[in-house]
Amino acid sequence: MIIFLNEFREEASTERGYDYDHQDFGESFLPEYVYNALRGLKQFDSKRGRQEDAQEFMHFLLDGLHEELVSVQKAKTSKHATDDIVGDYRDDGASANGRGILVEDEDGWMEVGPKNKTSAMRTTKSVESPISKIFGGQIRSVLKCSGYKDSAVLEPFQWLPLDIQPQTVRTLDDALQNLTLPEVMSDYLSPKGVLVEATKQVHLETLPPVLIVHFKRFTFDVGEVQKAHKHVGYSIELSILPEWIAPTRRSEAKLKYKLFGVVYHHGKTATGGHYTCDIRRQNNQWLHVDDTVIVPIAEEDVTRPEHERFAYNADRVAYLLFYMRV
Repeated sequence: MIIFLNEFREEASTERGYDYDHQDFGESFLPEYVYNALRGLKQFDSKRGRQEDAQEFMHFLLDGLHEELVSVQKAKTSKHATDDIVGDYRDDGASANGRGILVEDEDGWMEVGPKNKTSAMRTTKSVESPISKIFGGQIRSVLKCSGYKDSAVLEPFQWLPLDIQPQTVRTLDDALQNLTLPEVMSDYLSPKGVLVEATKQVHLETLPPVLIVHFKRFTFDVGEVQKAHKHVGYSIELSILPEWIAPTRRSEAKLKYKLFGVVYHHGKTATGGHYTCDIRRQNNQWLHVDDTVIVPIAEEDVTRPEHERFAYNADRVAYLLFYMRV
């Protein structure tokens, strides 16, 4: 990846700045170094040129980079075993943000929050790397059941998958709100083996410098994978609302993000199609990239509904959004 990125040349500028009307992006070139590295990974057991899902490709690529960097780190140093148990929490039991305290009892780790309310805490084991520091966040899932202590689980993510199927989801904000809605489970099997009613609710625990949003457009239905063509609105600026954040973190919820990339999927079905993207450059100019065809576009076109912007191709919809924290 480093060798490939070093192949990009710096754009020459004129005395009056960038000449947007006469830009020459040069000849396209193949990421041979990346291809060669991917061929050595089991996830990429295919030849160059094979069509794959963009989100799945990103998943494998980020995981491959993460694992390689973790192996380099392990060769140099090893973390204390407690780090793998309590995740972001320090060895003295105090949470990294000072909002709660972890204490150990006969059942394992307990989190003591505001008003001394306790809940069982479990953290999915993960190892930090430069990739997780850039793209990694955490989701807090809390299960509430009458007569039992709340059970909280922290799970890491490198992109945020959002359900867009509900009719109430028309925008990115709607999808984030939908993510945090309580889910009632009427047939939950309690620790005592009794079917009871329980409530599960998800909140954002921590958010990364670069937030990748994945619209879940492909669902398994009627024996095959279907594609959802609905338009989901999004803006250049994204403000994280306090109600989306875990209660113990809401004082830190004043987060804002700015869009810098969109990946689109073209096609009527989930079994084929084409991908293009819009990217924002450091000079805030937006470009539309379709394989080797690169053209400047206006910022308002990036967030315009697909059926308005792409009248000649209504099957093109936003699939992945890339936001950078500001």
